[in-house]
Amino acid sequence: MDKESLFLRIQRWLLGKPAPNEDEHSRLILFPKKLPDHLDAVYFEEYIRVLRMPIIWGTLLVFLLIIIAIAFYASSYVYIVEWFITCLVVGAITLLEIFWFWDVSARWGYRTQLTILNIMLGLLVSIVTWGVRGSWETMSQGYIGMMTTIVGAILGAAAVILSHSRVSFLV
Repeated sequence: MDKESLFLRIQRWLLGKPAPNEDEHSRLILFPKKLPDHLDAVYFEEYIRVLRMPIIWGTLLVFLLIIIAIAFYASSYVYIVEWFITCLVVGAITLLEIFWFWDVSARWGYRTQLTILNIMLGLLVSIVTWGVRGSWETMSQGYIGMMTTIVGAILGAAAVILSHSRVSFLV
């Protein structure tokens, strides 16, 4: 078997395309099929609409504020103030991206819009994770358990958001 045929077999397997002698319904599909550009643009408009739902951001903001408050009062993390300020700044920029800059950047194309959005969401998640992990080193197990439950609820809200995304590769 040469490299080209191996590459084509792997590509067919990842994209869920059947082999020449295989039934189409017996394949495992790991990646969704690419939509035509006009349908992709409609799909991403629905995606940003989901991100703009007040229940999603209300839930995430309340849980993040609870985590930050617990970390602030129950830990002796050295960089807690810097973490809090960084969370506020990146969170504000992310919200601006979702509610204002998304429409402004439409002229760059939806792929660029989505890349910028995913970078901002990934950065926000990374910063929150950095602070939570750092504060856990100085907290009691009871508070860590409470924060773990809250993180699980945040992941549930994130699952709703990401279930509407086809290419959340940066998050």
